[in-house]
Parts: sequence; C-alpha cells; structure tokens
Amino acid sequence: MLPKWLSLFACLLYTSLGIAQSPIQQSLIDSLEQHPVRDTQYVKWLNNLAYSYWNQNPRKTDSLGQVALALSEQLDYTMGQCRSFNHMAIGQWMMGMYPQAFEYASEQLKIAEAHSLQNEVISAYSVMALITEDQGLTESSLDYHRRVLAYHREQKDSVNLAKTLNNLGSVYYRLGKADTTLILFRQAYDIREAIGDKRGMRESLSNIGYVLNEMGKPREAMPLIQKTLAIAREMDDKNGIINVSENLGNIYVNLSELDTAEQVYLKALSLAEEMGVNKRVISIKEQLAKLYELKGDYQKALVYLNEYWTLKDSIEGQESSEKISQLEARFESEKQKNEITRLQQQNQSTRIWNRIYAIQAIAAIALAILIFSFYRYRHKKNEELLLAKDVQTRQLEEVNQMKSRFLANVSHELRTPLTLIQGPVEQLIKTNQDGPERQQLRWIHNNSRKLLKMINQLLDLSRIEAGKLELKTSQQDLVQFCRYICSAFESLAEQKKIKLRFTTKKDPLFVYFDSEKLEQVLNNLLFNAFKFTDEGFVGLQIEEIMQDDQALARITVTDSGIGIHPEQLAYVFDRFYQAHQGEPYVLEGTGIGLALCKELVELHYGKIEVSSELGKGTEFSIFLPMGCAHLAEDEIIIPSGQHPVSEIQPLSPAITAEITADGSDRHLPLLLLIEDNPDMLEYIRHNLQKDYRVLTAANGATGLEIARQEIPDLILSDVMMPGMNGFELCAQLKKDIKTDHIPIILLTARAGEEYKIKGLKVQADDYLPKPFNQEELMVRIRNLIKSRSRLRQRFAEQSLFQNVDTGQDAEDLFLKQLKEVIEDHISDPRFDVNTLSKLLGMSKSQLNRKMKAVVNKSPNQFIRSYRLAKARHLIKSTDATLSEIAYDVGFSSPAYFSKCFHDEFGFPPSSLTE
Repeated sequence: MLPKWLSLFACLLYTSLGIAQSPIQQSLIDSLEQHPVRDTQYVKWLNNLAYSYWNQNPRKTDSLGQVALALSEQLDYTMGQCRSFNHMAIGQWMMGMYPQAFEYASEQLKIAEAHSLQNEVISAYSVMALITEDQGLTESSLDYHRRVLAYHREQKDSVNLAKTLNNLGSVYYRLGKADTTLILFRQAYDIREAIGDKRGMRESLSNIGYVLNEMGKPREAMPLIQKTLAIAREMDDKNGIINVSENLGNIYVNLSELDTAEQVYLKALSLAEEMGVNKRVISIKEQLAKLYELKGDYQKALVYLNEYWTLKDSIEGQESSEKISQLEARFESEKQKNEITRLQQQNQSTRIWNRIYAIQAIAAIALAILIFSFYRYRHKKNEELLLAKDVQTRQLEEVNQMKSRFLANVSHELRTPLTLIQGPVEQLIKTNQDGPERQQLRWIHNNSRKLLKMINQLLDLSRIEAGKLELKTSQQDLVQFCRYICSAFESLAEQKKIKLRFTTKKDPLFVYFDSEKLEQVLNNLLFNAFKFTDEGFVGLQIEEIMQDDQALARITVTDSGIGIHPEQLAYVFDRFYQAHQGEPYVLEGTGIGLALCKELVELHYGKIEVSSELGKGTEFSIFLPMGCAHLAEDEIIIPSGQHPVSEIQPLSPAITAEITADGSDRHLPLLLLIEDNPDMLEYIRHNLQKDYRVLTAANGATGLEIARQEIPDLILSDVMMPGMNGFELCAQLKKDIKTDHIPIILLTARAGEEYKIKGLKVQADDYLPKPFNQEELMVRIRNLIKSRSRLRQRFAEQSLFQNVDTGQDAEDLFLKQLKEVIEDHISDPRFDVNTLSKLLGMSKSQLNRKMKAVVNKSPNQFIRSYRLAKARHLIKSTDATLSEIAYDVGFSSPAYFSKCFHDEFGFPPSSLTE
C-alpha cells in the first residue's frame, strides 16, 4: 500500500500547474485523477505528464519526476525509476542547475546498466551530452553524442537520429567548426521534414539561422528565423518562441537595428521569466547588457550585467532550497490532517491517549538529552584529536619547509663557486690546445658540469616541494615531440652501436603537456637507458589506451640493458636512493633524476611506472591524461604557434601630431625618444638626429602607441613621466609580440641600486642615470644596435628548417612561433603574408618591420626560404618524387619550384637525388 501523502502530493502538483494545459496534458491529468489504484500504469502517466512540461515549465518536470520516483521506489518499478531520474535531470538542466542534473542522469545510467535497459542507457547519455555541452566540456559531450548517434542509426530511429544530429552540430559549433555544424543541422532538418516533425523542423531551422547569423550572414538567417517563429507560434511552443526570439534579436543587432532588437529581447525575457526557464533568462539578460552597451546606455547595461551574474551564481542553491522547503511543508501539512482525522474518530479514548503521548514525550525528551550528551562528548573528543593532528601536521610541514629552504639555499650557494670553476677552466682548455694538462682540465670541466646538473635537479625538486614550479601546458602533437627528443640520441646510439627504435600506434596524437618539463623527463629516461645498455636496443613507443574508463597517452621507454633487481624496483623513484654498492644491479648516480621524473609526471596529473627483469632490460611507462578537463585554467597557455589576435587600430590624429621624424635617409636606424620634459626632449633629439631617424613622444601612453605602430630599432625612455611611467611602458612593450624584440634604454634621475634592479626586472636592456654623459649615451646606443645587427645575422645564417628548441629570449620565441605557423600551412600554396600577419596579430607593415629587425628578411622571403629549406630536407630524407615534394611544401608548379630552388641554393633539386 502506497503512502497516501504521495498520491495527494501528485494530485496537488498536476492540479495546480498554473498554466494552460494542452489536450494531451489534460488527458493525462484526467486519467491520473480517475485512476484509484497507484500502480505502474499510474507511474507511466505521471512520467509522461512530467515530460510534457519540459519546455513549458521545467520546475514542474522536476517536481512531477520526484513524485514519480517516490512511487516507483515503493512499487520497485525499475523502468519507472529510470524515466523519473531522466525527467528530473531534464528539468534541472533546463533550469541551469548542471551538477544536480548530471547526478540525476548518472543515477538513471547506473540503474539502466544494472538491468540491461539499453534504451534507458542511451537516454541517459543523451541528457549527459546536453549537460556537458552547456558546461563547455566539449570532448565529453562529443563522446556521449557519438554513442547515442551510433545506437539510433543501428535502430533506424529517425526521430531520435535527427535529434542527435542536431545536438552534435551544437557541440561542433562550440569547437568553431561552423561548416560541419551547418551540414549536421541540415541533415537533421531533412529527416524531420520527411517524417513531418514540425517541432523538430522549427528547432533545426532556428539553429541554422543562428549559425548563419554568427557567421556574419544575418540577411540569409532572417527568413529562416521568421519561418521558425511562425511554426513555434502555430504550435504554441513557448520554449521555442523564447529561443527563436533570442536568435531574432541577435540578427537585428547584427543588422544594427538596435531598437527592434531591444523590443524582441524584452518580450522573450518576460516569457522566459514567466515560465521559469532560468538558462534562457540568464542568456537573454547577457544579450541585453551587450545591447545597451552598444546603444551607449551604460546604466542599463550595468543593471542587466549585474542581474546576469547574480542569477547565474545563486540560482542553483536558491532553487534547491525552495524545492526542499515546499516538499517538507506539504508533507507536514498532510501528516497534520491525518492526525486530526484519527483523533476525531477516537474521542472516547482522548484522555488515555493524551497521557500516553505525554509519557512518550517525556521519554523521548529524556532519550534525546542522553543522546545529545553522548554525541556532544564524542564531538568534543574528536575536536581535540583533530586539533592535535593539525598541530602535528603543521610541525611536519614546517620541518619540511625548513629542509627545502636549506636545500635550495645550499644549491644556490654552490652555483657561484661552480661558475668560477667552469669559466677559468674553459679559458684554460682554449689556450692549452696541445698541453699535457688538457685531459685533466677536461675532467675538471666535465665533472663540474655534472655537479651543476645535479644542483639544478635539486633546485627543481625544492621548487616542486614548495609549490613554486608551475605547470604551463599547451595542446601539442606528442608523436612529433617525442620523435624530436628521440632523434637527439641518434649519435649516441651510433657511437655505442645500439639500435634506437621509435614506434607509434597513432599519428598524430594531441595531448596537453608542458614541453620543457616533459623533455626533461624523457631525456633523463633515455640517458639512463643508454647508460645501462652495452648492446641490443633502446626504444621509445607512443600509444593511446583506455584505463579505468579514462583515455590516456602512454609513453614507454624500454632497453635491453642490465635491468634492475626486484628488491630495488620499489625504491627507484625515492629521492637520493642508491642500491647497495658492489652488486651487479647497482643504480649509479645520486638518486635525484628518477625522483624528479616522478614529480614532473605527477605535476601533469599523470603517473610513471617501472618494470624490469635482471639481465634482460627495463621498461618505464608514462601515463598522461587526454584532454584538458583535469587542468586548471592557469595551467593552460595559448597553444604553440598561435597568438591572441588583437585588432590593429590606426593612430589617432591627436597622437600622430606628436610624432616627429628627422633625417631623410631611410637606411638609418629608427629611434623612439620618450621624454616629458620639452627641453630635455629637444636636447637629446638634436644630438641623435645626425646619426639616426628620430621619433618623439611626450608621455608613456603615446610612446607605447608609436612603438606598436612604427616598430623602431631602439627606444630611449625617461622613467618618471605622468600617466604611464617608464617601468610600466617597458613591461608593456616586452610582453607584446610586436615589440618584445626592441632594445630599451631607461633614463632616470634616480640612481639608487633598487631602481636599477627594478628596471632590469621589467627587462630593460640598459639603465642610465641622469645626469649622463652624452658620449656614453651614444656609445650605449651604438652597442645595442650593433648587438641587434649581430643577432639578426645569426638568425639569418642559421638553418631555417631544423628541429631544435630555441631559447627563451623574445626573438627566439618569435622565430619559433613564426616557424610553427608556417609549418602548419606549408602545403597550402595560398598561404601568404596576409594570412601570416593575421595569425600573428599584426598588420603587414608591423610584421615586415618586426622580421627585418629579427631575421633581416621580409615575410615573403622568409616563407619562400622556409619552404625551400624543408624541401631540401625532404629530398634528402624521403623517397618522394620532386613533384610530390614541391606540392608538399606549397608550390603549385614543379617547374617554378625547381627555378626557386636553384636561385636559393645555387644548384637544381635533381642533383640531390643522384
């Protein structure tokens, strides 16, 4: 027998919905009211009624789902429980309460898998896909959608197939693949039109219109959205009207019809608030904030923006609390009514029962006091134990911090005498080419380098322990990266006559990792493999695996060396651990390298494992999680080869008026002088104009704009200026890819040591206190410009196509980024300077000046030289024909490729194949 309050609660819900009922909904309500027995059929009707409200009133969908769940559990009705959890998840999703929605969907999946209900498994995946999509977890959402799509295709379920294609298109749109999105939306529309699904046709047309509008085609989108709105109104689909109206408002914004957009948004907002569709309320308020900002009404924009954030942050907890309170109130009300009825039927025994109640109450109070006292006593004891444990933990942490600080300080102190040893030894080696002491000097030099390496490893360990070693990952091709690391050991393998194997089961394999730290791990493992292998092989293998329902990239380093004794395996990653001396399986070294490898891998949220057999070899396996869901926001940097593209704004007339240029010789170096004192500005400019072209600016902000626009060869700036001072200017210039290569000299009246250090911290290239000697200033300028010239010559002479890591200087990083962008588009014959400048976030003129300053080549020359350098590499290293290589490096004509190759290298490409 089901509790009466559950049935009454269900009746209260579906008889007080507060909105107009459709014929289907009214029929379901009538069936529920006339059905006296609460059985499985009653649950089915209740669940159908819950689903009918998902796009009209999601609160009712959730509430009715909860009642259906309670009845299903009383009846032990598995299918009813699955359906109830599904409807509760949909209701929570529509209200924007994603964690609770995902929890309900997970419960549905758990029950469905336990009872082999495949349809319910797919239903749970569908809801999970929508929830993760709204949360921005695109990889998870794609995985769920693809499982659902494969199932519906196998079942030939047209309705759900179209629905899944539509949902999958939404995820691809989030990934920036608008063309794929349109294809999927149109496939969904064709299926829905064929089966006469008007609601589905409305949804597909709305989505197609939305994407076209976002692609900058509002006039193509307008008729589709208007047709969609007509269908939604015809069906009285209020949720559809809200969605389509928001899209329509977006189109009017793109057409600059802001007043019309405002009216459309406000109507949609009113309807969304009336229906309680919180996720749409949040979205429309955000659009209104942007609209009023465009109209210049910043007060209204601020109001809607505040409402947007407030609602978004607080809605989950507030809605959950309201629901629980309503449920408890109704439940208590029903209990009170039942109690009154029962007492009225037992008037004759009122006094007896009152006495019984009084005795029971006294006993309950006494029992409650005893229980309360017991729990209070136990809670107090637990608090004392926790406090003692906290004190002990803090003491241990302080001891560890003291050890780490001591280790770091000692390591730093050792670096100075090592530097003083290495420098003189290197000089002595150079001067003693044939002397008898040369070999001894080499021993000193080699061992000092080993000692410095160990000290650096100790410093890295102390930084990890102190939490100061930050993870900076980007999405990169792990196969290409490991192939490059492996190639660096080819000469060592040839020297030791050991076979070096590199294999991969997936190419490419994109993983988020910190290249600097992973390179340190792989170098350490490969070096150890060669160190303990006298003959045989060393291998590196890459593959993607599934482990505990998680996708992982696995890197395996194997060797056929002496192996590790089983007793030592458990300790190889411990710091400073060494095997017992004198045994055949001795692990030479300090025990720092493998400990550091383990720390760096775990910093990536991965793990490292080792297996070995004495006399047969060792295998180290590194497991790195796929995707980026496990990473914090500050652990992800802009992917290598990309740079944030900012719009290039021309200088305003007010700023242009402050620029002066002297000297007509365009071959003279271009200097930018920034000084707020007019007399000082004129004095320095007058002394410089004989040898340089000079631009001037009266303050830091103006100087920053000029530097970004003109890209001078050197900047000379005062420190103390109104608004933006010299330190701030220097910091801004050094973090901008357009200007980070420009040498900067800071001039200041403050000669204190702390100000000089502050200037160096913001990466100033030189620091000159006032008053300064004019000749000294000229010498420093000449030296910096000559240094830049030598740097340009170095970059111009080095091989364009080489798989080596560049340094951390701004020029090295720019050159690395430049090569990566060209490499990504090298096979595209349409790739030109326009495309390159857009990808790097610069104008063509800025890029030209930047490249002239860094590599002494124009962008066109550099692109062509890079294509030809790679072609030369491919001719030597592959069996491809010259025509295939010409197309691979972006030449549309093999004949023109041969001509350019001859012009670049002085001989035809065919001579390399002979």
